[in-house]
Parts: sequence; C-alpha cells; structure tokens
Amino acid sequence: MKTNRTIAGFAILVAALLATTFDSGEARAGELNHEQQQTILHEANTLYESGTANATDRALSKEAFEAAAAKYQTLVDDGVNNWQMHFNLGNAYLQSGALGRAIANYERAAAMTGDKAVHANLEHARSLVKTEAPAAIPQTTWESAQQHLAAVPLKNLLLVAAIAWACFWITMSLRIPNWQRSLKTIGVVAAGLFLSATLIMANRDQGPQLPVGIITADQVPLREGNGEAFGSQEGTSLIEGERVQVVEQRGEWIHVQLHDGRTGWLTDSQLEVI
Repeated sequence: MKTNRTIAGFAILVAALLATTFDSGEARAGELNHEQQQTILHEANTLYESGTANATDRALSKEAFEAAAAKYQTLVDDGVNNWQMHFNLGNAYLQSGALGRAIANYERAAAMTGDKAVHANLEHARSLVKTEAPAAIPQTTWESAQQHLAAVPLKNLLLVAAIAWACFWITMSLRIPNWQRSLKTIGVVAAGLFLSATLIMANRDQGPQLPVGIITADQVPLREGNGEAFGSQEGTSLIEGERVQVVEQRGEWIHVQLHDGRTGWLTDSQLEVI
C-alpha cells in the first residue's frame, strides 16, 4: 500500500512539469529583460527534462534537478511571481531532495491557484516529512477558504453579502405552490453565503495573520533567544518541511511558534517564509 502511494505520488509529480511560458506582465520587475528570462526558463525546463530522462542514474539526475531549481530560483528572485513558476520550482526542489523548499513553493503556488496538480504535489510533499507530528499546522476548511479568498477585493465580498441577503428575504417571502421546498433550499444557501461573506470581512478586520515559514534544514535546534549564546530547547528539534508561524525577526534571527504553541528562535537560513 505504501509503495503504491509512493509510485502514485511520483507519477503525479513527473506528469506535472510545467509551464514553458509565463505572464510577462509579472516577469519584468528585476534586472533581466523578457528575452533573458525566456532563455533561462528554457534552460531550466531542459535541465528538468534531463533529470527525468536520467532517473536511473540518481547522482546525474539529482545534479540536473539542482541546476534546474537554481535556474527557476533565478527567475523568482528576479520578480517572476506566478503559480506556474513556483510549481516548477517546487517540482525541481522536490526531485533534488530539498523537501522544505519544495513545500514552500508548492504552498505559494497553491495560494494562487486551485490547480489539482499543484495541490496533489503539495500533499505528496507534506507526506514525506519525517515526523510523527503533522507536517503542517492543520488547516480547517475555514482556514483554507480564507487563504483562497484573501485576494478577493472587499467590495466584491460586500456585493456577495448584499445579494445573498436580498435573495434570502425574497425567497422567504414568495408563496408559489409546489416550490416551497426549493425556495427554502435557496434561502438557506443564500443565508449561508451571507454569513460566510460577513465572517470573512469580520476576520479581515482583526488584522493580518502571522506569516508562515517552512523549515528548510533537518534537525534544526530551537533556541531560547536570538543568538548562538542561547541554548537549545530540550527535546525540540525541527524537521525539514515542518510548518511554523513567524512571530518576529531580528536581523538574521527569527522568532517562530510551533503548531503546539511553543516558541523559540532560529536563523533565516533554516526556514523559508511564505
């Protein structure tokens, strides 16, 4: 059973490579021009394909995936910020063995799209985290909805709430024979939409949520304070791929909170903030 899951996850991963183009409107914030970016993208895709083709030679394959990840990362660092690029970068990192960075980029991509391959690869990567604790702070349906609706303009939410509220009262006031059950269903759905939109708006008013970070190294000690002079917390060693919340940053040191509420410090080279 476990073998079948691994094979299925690998099949999803390999089948998913991809976008050979990207939105140039988002891609020209850095120093590279469009032609240079396209050249680097082509080189990255070629390297990725080489890594896949040489899968039987693990060392050669890993080298190609690492080089592909470096190329994709160059584009991201230059300002390319779309889900396809983060998805490709996540694939390359995962294949090269950089699990934490793979998860970080899959999460970025997943926040931008509902593409099934992106979310499947994210779940597969999370399943590889070697810890008995959850690979990520568990997300409820409500938290997942918040993530996808975070970019929705407030005026759109207000419009949905207003329309849903009007539909609710209209359906409740109608008296059409043989339609009562259908009208009640419509009314309940409309009321649910109104309540959801209202709660989302209310939650936004509470202020921004803590940023999320993904651990990118293995066996990371969680220190009592922001410096090497502070000792490590006993029994607290973070695993690559674990998801934490970022409380604050002081220079290279970042104060994080774990899923169980414990807090501590680590360096910015040991996690990636998303």
